[in-house]
Amino acid sequence: HSTVAKKLGKSFLPDSFFSLAALNLDNQNEAKIMRVLQAMFRIPIKNYLKHKRKDAPTILFFDDLDGILKTKKITEMFLENILTLANNKITAIIVCASNKPWDVESKILKVFENFLYIQFPSDKVRTKIYNKLKRIPNLKTVIDDEKINLMTNLTSGYSYATIVETLKKAITKMKSQDRKSTRLNSSHMSIS
Repeated sequence: HSTVAKKLGKSFLPDSFFSLAALNLDNQNEAKIMRVLQAMFRIPIKNYLKHKRKDAPTILFFDDLDGILKTKKITEMFLENILTLANNKITAIIVCASNKPWDVESKILKVFENFLYIQFPSDKVRTKIYNKLKRIPNLKTVIDDEKINLMTNLTSGYSYATIVETLKKAITKMKSQDRKSTRLNSSHMSIS
């Protein structure tokens, strides 16, 4: 809230902030995802009717939008709800994040006014990511200092989420190839 207030002025404090991540919807069926989204989109309407203030928006944050919009039906419902808010002049700020914006349908992207593109992690940042991941107890034995440079080079152009996803796949591949293997190598990391 404080960041929004600084950017937009003190009189533009949000009424409420709600967040939904695709991670929370893993293994959920289409109907369940649609119920959750409908509930989220009802919040700004209720707040608007309650306050009748255009300077007190509700902020809805959707993390991993490509993961939330899994089906055509969910995508259509999401778009319909955004347009309903806009057509009824309901004051809401909708923020979406995606590691794979190319997987989000263009008609969804067209309704957003602003885009902020964040660069993929540099070599230095990826090295820091692997050093932090190395501290996780079950990864400590798999990632050694010698392999961090290799993994950093192999994951050039990857987002943080893709690095973690690739690392999980590599560990699964390592375990399936050789049950006794305890260290990742380049053949394990060759997963696109």
